[in-house]
Order: sequence, then C-alpha cells, then structure tokens
Amino acid sequence: MQYNFVIICCQVLCFCIFFNADLAYDFFYIFSKTKYIIKTMGLFNAIMGNASEVSTEKISQEFQPILINGEHIEKAFKIVRDMFVFTNKRLILVDKQGLTGSKVDYQSIPYSSIKKFSKESAGLLDLDAELKIWVTGETLPIKKQFGKDNNINEVYQILSQHILK
Repeated sequence: MQYNFVIICCQVLCFCIFFNADLAYDFFYIFSKTKYIIKTMGLFNAIMGNASEVSTEKISQEFQPILINGEHIEKAFKIVRDMFVFTNKRLILVDKQGLTGSKVDYQSIPYSSIKKFSKESAGLLDLDAELKIWVTGETLPIKKQFGKDNNINEVYQILSQHILK
C-alpha cells in the first residue's frame, strides 16, 4: 500500500514536471508533510536538476589523486551524476559524460579566478535556490540549483571566505 502511494505520487510529480514546473513545486509543497513524499526528495531533486550534499568522506578517495598537499574537501554537491566540490584552494566541477559515466571531466577553478557570485531564491516558500558563479574569461556564469533542504548559505559563506580575503 505504501509502495503504491509513493509510485502514484512520483507519477503525478513527473506529470506536473512535464507540463509545468511551477505546478510540480506546488504539488511537492502541498504534500511535503507526508513521510512518503519526503523519502522521494532525492528523486525529485534529481529530476529537477537540484544539487544535494555529498558526504566528503565518501568522495575523499576519488579526489585524493588530484588534490595537492594541504588541500582538503570542504563541501561537495551532486546533481544526478555530476558534482561540484569546494576545497580549501579551488572549486572542482565534475562532469560525468556518456551513458555509463566512465569518461569524467574535472574542471579546476582557482578561487582567484572567480569574479563574482550570487544566490537567488524567491523567499521562504521557494523550494529551490540558484547559485551563480562568474569566472574570469567567461561571459556566462556557472549555474547550480539547490533544493530547499540544502544550505546554499553555507556554500555562499565558503565562497565568501575564499574570495573576499
């Protein structure tokens, strides 16, 4: 019974997303008090392209070969298969390519190359927020979506600490 309820909610949510993203947010907000819907938040974030926090312990081994002496991971976020990782020295964007994700592109952005950054949300009832980062030499910002459960303010503080020295 509980399983069927979750399946039906996911189907309704996918229908809402397909026809109107605002309707999907409304659907999720209305039923967010239900424990079964909360369990599907990871799926909802993946479908909507929202970032979810990743444990630094889980990814430490994967990044150890590319980190320099004295560099450590401070925060990491995942969007479906891709990630962005904040270290104490740089921002690393990870782009897993292909169907299997076997080809991986690691883009390293020193904090000194970041010109400006911003966060945007519609207020307290907004289910997501957007982080924008402008890099020297690029006209368009890097954009990342954060779900409501993710603390975009913490990421904003990390960027502030490294860039506003």
